[in-house]
Amino acid sequence: PHGSRLRAWASSSQVAAWTLRSFGPYDARRGVGQLLVAPWTVNRHPLDERGANRAGSGGRLEGEWYALRDIVEVRGGHVGSRAATVTMLDKTTFPFQLPGGEWVATGRVERAMEAIDVGGARLLELAWLAPTPTGRIAAVVWPTNQFAEAPAAEVERHVRRALRGHPRVRSWEIPSFVLLGDEPWEYRPRAKVRAMLSSHFGPALADP
Repeated sequence: PHGSRLRAWASSSQVAAWTLRSFGPYDARRGVGQLLVAPWTVNRHPLDERGANRAGSGGRLEGEWYALRDIVEVRGGHVGSRAATVTMLDKTTFPFQLPGGEWVATGRVERAMEAIDVGGARLLELAWLAPTPTGRIAAVVWPTNQFAEAPAAEVERHVRRALRGHPRVRSWEIPSFVLLGDEPWEYRPRAKVRAMLSSHFGPALADP
């Protein structure tokens, strides 16, 4: 929905301009960053004391820009172009830092995991990353139907093998734990991820 919203704004008269801003592990100079949108009429909707747009943009007003919570990647064209091809990659609330200060680009790693191919078949339907209380990385994954009966150790082995040396995944971003989702993911996946990780690592878990 966020990608379609961007395309609708970029091709309509509602938006005067858009650009990207570096955020956490994402570098706007490389065409990946937080989405900023400048409507023709900045104060069209009322704002609360935090600058959040009550009309549902999910952003904060910063000067003439709305800083949205979307992390997007430019796949075609260039930043600011109405003809650019832009895809949703992450949210500003998801990336996290490890105790040593290293950023984990959650969306980029999760997309890499969801693209893992094993023998011509996709391994995972969905993958979520979160920090553990000990400062390591846990992944909760939902295998595709082809691997629904695969043991957790086999799935973890495929994940580790695919992520090692992946051009878009840094060595510290490879999860230390890979847990299989034990309920269907379609309904409230974040709540399911948090419940699973809390039961596995204890209640002192950061919100994924």
